[in-house]
Amino acid sequence: MPDPKRPPSGSIPAAAGSIRTALSLVLAPLADALDDSLHPLDAVQRERMELARRSATALLSLVEGMLGSAPQSTPDASYAPTDLSAATREFVAMFRAAAALAGVELLVESEPLREPVHVDRRMWEKLLLALLNRALRSPDQQVTVRVRGTAEAAVLEVASATLDDDDEGEAIATARQVAAAHGGGLDLEGAGEGRSVARVTIPLGTTHLPRERLAPPVPPTPRRLPGTGERILVVAADPDLRAYLKGLVETRWGSDCAVDLATAVAAAGENGPDLILIDADAPAVDGLALARALRVDPRTKRVPMIMIAAAGQEREGEVGPDEYVGKPFSSRDLVSRIAAHLQLARVREEATRREQKARLDAEAANRAKDEFIAMISHELRTPLGAILIWAQLLRAEELDASATARAVGMIERSTKTLAQLIDDLLDVSRIIAGKLTFEARPVDLRFVVEAALDAAQAAAQAKGVAVERMIEAGVPPISGDAGRLQQVVGNLLANAIKFTPEGGRVEAALGRSGGSARIRVRDTGSGIRAEFLPFIFERFRQADTTSTRKQKGLGLGLAIARHIVELHGGSIEAESAGEGQGSTFTVTLPLSLRDEEAAAAGRSSDDDAAPAEATLSGVRILIVDDEEDAREAMVVLLQQAGAAVQSVGSAAEAMDLLRERPPDLLLSDIAMPGEDGYSLIRRVRSLAADRGGRIPAAALTAYATLEDRRKALLAGYNEHIPKPVDPLRLIATVASLVPAS
Repeated sequence: MPDPKRPPSGSIPAAAGSIRTALSLVLAPLADALDDSLHPLDAVQRERMELARRSATALLSLVEGMLGSAPQSTPDASYAPTDLSAATREFVAMFRAAAALAGVELLVESEPLREPVHVDRRMWEKLLLALLNRALRSPDQQVTVRVRGTAEAAVLEVASATLDDDDEGEAIATARQVAAAHGGGLDLEGAGEGRSVARVTIPLGTTHLPRERLAPPVPPTPRRLPGTGERILVVAADPDLRAYLKGLVETRWGSDCAVDLATAVAAAGENGPDLILIDADAPAVDGLALARALRVDPRTKRVPMIMIAAAGQEREGEVGPDEYVGKPFSSRDLVSRIAAHLQLARVREEATRREQKARLDAEAANRAKDEFIAMISHELRTPLGAILIWAQLLRAEELDASATARAVGMIERSTKTLAQLIDDLLDVSRIIAGKLTFEARPVDLRFVVEAALDAAQAAAQAKGVAVERMIEAGVPPISGDAGRLQQVVGNLLANAIKFTPEGGRVEAALGRSGGSARIRVRDTGSGIRAEFLPFIFERFRQADTTSTRKQKGLGLGLAIARHIVELHGGSIEAESAGEGQGSTFTVTLPLSLRDEEAAAAGRSSDDDAAPAEATLSGVRILIVDDEEDAREAMVVLLQQAGAAVQSVGSAAEAMDLLRERPPDLLLSDIAMPGEDGYSLIRRVRSLAADRGGRIPAAALTAYATLEDRRKALLAGYNEHIPKPVDPLRLIATVASLVPAS
């Protein structure tokens, strides 16, 4: 028989919910008044309000006893492809400060997964929150969160101190429920030394998920940036509670109000809320159903939601609110929770923006890489094709003297083009690695500019471009690398000549401006578009990258020039009035040498300007190189210069000849099979002087960096000659190493 003193059980939830709402409107204002430091109560009023609060709290306790817990529902998720490593890392980062206060070292180890993992983002964060809350219960420890991938799954591991409830508890139950909703599972195991690991496994792919729950990655609806006026949508059927919540949130944010689903959807569509605050008690539809409906609407699908609910009304694990706040609530606590969710939403939005930007940047980088590979393939194949054709024609011996001369000239120019392309690529590689260095010494810029102009003269004459030089007298030397600075001026002159039509003019000038030297290269060529000018010094950037472009090249010269100038403490600028208006490049370098250093630089430059004529007559030279073609070319070149040459293909053969009769000079490659050039020179230097241990030696190698030069000299070589080498320079260098006798 039913108890006549107790109302029917079906009416208890509705009655208790209404009572809780009323008690919330009693307790919340009482708490505000009692905690208001700006308007303090007198002793009598405070005592009365304390009595009212105690009575309301006691009444609330009676109401809580009237309502039992409602059953849990099956999780209703929306699974979207997610970067699980990034999502976990960003979420856990928000707990670092709290962990530090508890003396906990919180570590995150996340490796990139091979593919996105389909998860419900909010359910995943609930799982993380449950495991972190559990792990952080023990102070003064280390908690490690790790995300890794296997062939078939993504694995989350949370390692912490072992707890008494490792086999049960709400946190583990919540995490296990979320894992199961994703087709995965959760295991607990001991890790030794009083530690345990909670391991969550989520399968990759989508075959284990309901097809109707799969969702494509959807960018969040754009909302106002922080500081531009965030708005809270308050949804409450009770007018007093609605008015109180509206006034509460408007102390910090803007607000809109709704009484049911229809008005909530209308308000959300009009203003786009940043957070939705929902009362669980509603006469037409309960708050959880209202939250579900708002989650389905694309305008509010990703908006944070907080539901004010009584005990038994919470439905953890379901699609709906992000957090429940119990009735009665503290106004301060509610405001802090709203602020926390808004902050989390801002973090998510910023992370999404960064992720989208990173994706766009990566796509742009991939396109640039593909364009560069296609470009370099073209630029390398063009001279190689010319070399191959002319070499085959020369082999056929069917060319007359004039055609043979053209063939030799074309092969020489194509080889120099290939060498320049390789040098540029190596320079860019060194720049990216931070390894492009130079040897600083006093440099007279007059000789740098003159040398670059002399080298560019042939190209200018072939194209019919006039080159004018204006070298101001009395410009003091600077501290720098003459070869690198000549490379800068040479790049600027080459570009000016390339983009100046026949009959045009290129002007190179050197002068002084205050405490700086200034080099200016001006042309009357095609000019630079205003929109491209800011990118002129970027790597691989060209104004025209189409297959019909008139000018060839990799777009590296100006980027290399800027880096070299900046290494010298200077700057480089580009100016142009637009297409067809020509362009001007200005290099500014600091004058930092003392008077005695400047005078020494001038004398050194004068000495370098008039080198003695080289001769190798009667000089016995031993060449060591494992490449037969390279050996043969060196032998022919040095024999034509008058030297007596022997060549071998290995270090062992070289040592045999050295023991028989030491030569006057040793030229050796570095990279050789079995025993390299470094080992060879060390063995040579270990010999007695009368057995060849002190003979001059030079490393002739394709290892061409300053570090390679340093290693060669430290190993025992007297000189380092990088390949490819100009024949005249090689002969002069070899002659300088041989004693006058």
